[in-house]
Amino acid sequence: MSRSRRRLLPPAILDAYKNEIARELGIPRQVEFTGWGDVPSRECGRVGGHLGGAIVHALIKHAEEMMARGTFPH
Repeated sequence: MSRSRRRLLPPAILDAYKNEIARELGIPRQVEFTGWGDVPSRECGRVGGHLGGAIVHALIKHAEEMMARGTFPH
């Protein structure tokens, strides 16, 4: 049985977070031209823990704001 996947955030917001990550890694042009698939894991892992935690906190804050406004998807 297949489960459908609902997106909690619109693609535009997820893209903004991905662009923020690319800027933090110092590789925004590489991601823009080749996509994330060509970025070596070592490059991404350089700041993974610190940045990953910051992104999770930002996503939680955004979800809480959506819930407070009553716009969080059901």
